[in-house]
Amino acid sequence: MQFCDFERVEKQGVATEIGRLIEERYLSPAAQEAVRIDELERFFESEFYRSLRSAVALHRETRFHITLPAADFTEDDAFAAQLQGETLLVQGVIDLFYTNANGELILCDYKTDRLTKEELRDPAAAAQMLSARHGRQLSYYAMALEEICGKRPDRILIYSLPLGGTVDVTLTP
Repeated sequence: MQFCDFERVEKQGVATEIGRLIEERYLSPAAQEAVRIDELERFFESEFYRSLRSAVALHRETRFHITLPAADFTEDDAFAAQLQGETLLVQGVIDLFYTNANGELILCDYKTDRLTKEELRDPAAAAQMLSARHGRQLSYYAMALEEICGKRPDRILIYSLPLGGTVDVTLTP
């Protein structure tokens, strides 16, 4: 998704875009076999993609560096107390954030986690697993967005390629 040209996909299709990514060496020829074309096609047909196309401002692959309290990186209260006043430099790349027509700031991360048959049938179960697995990462991204944009995201989403849609992530303070 990082190097995918959305407009080219709309005009020429997913398979052609994958060919371009291989030709331009963004993907290895071996990676082509790992790409699930059906999942990418569902992405470009999704309600979520339509919301991206109508975004007021769209930002992809945004790098960030922020400092965070070191105590936030442990669940051990005694150790957290020892870390008071210490900070850590956190860096990362936010897959996607955008502002919609209502002025809402929306953070989204693409995930390819394989889902169980139960999770594929029950989006709530998929949301629970994905939120548990990736919530901490997305909390860091939300803090970075607050520094970048001057406000916390109004919504935090995971776009699950296997699920073919988004799940809302609620961060616990």
